[in-house]
Amino acid sequence: MRQSLRYASRRDWPDVAADLKPVYTAVNEAQARERLDEFDARWGHKGVVTLVGC
Repeated sequence: MRQSLRYASRRDWPDVAADLKPVYTAVNEAQARERLDEFDARWGHKGVVTLVGC
C-alpha cells in the first residue's frame, strides 16, 4: 500500500488509503479484482498506480 501512495499527491493519501483497504481485505481474488477496478475507476485518471503482487 505504501508504494501506491508514492504515486499520489500527499493531500490524497488518506482517501487513497481508504479506497485501497477493501482491495487488501477482500475475501477472495475475484472480489479483490472487482474492488481494484472500482479503485482504478476513481483514481486512475489522477495517475495513482497500484502495485499488486502476483
